[in-house]
Amino acid sequence: MHHHEDGAGDDTGGGPRRPGARSDSERVEEVADRIKRSIDGAIPEADPVFLDITDRPAPAARESPAATGERGGA
Repeated sequence: MHHHEDGAGDDTGGGPRRPGARSDSERVEEVADRIKRSIDGAIPEADPVFLDITDRPAPAARESPAATGERGGA
């Protein structure tokens, strides 16, 4: 099972989940919503905010077109 820095495993192991446990995708969605609300509160004219969430290693993500501003990315 893959473990994250917070010690939580992901939901790809196929085993039963603990009652009330959230999947990685649910946690990512919750964090993305918090980020968008934070940006909207700080910069209301930035509406709408779109986040491109990928599962890439950090170095590859920093070089992506979205990160470098190519193809209209951030």
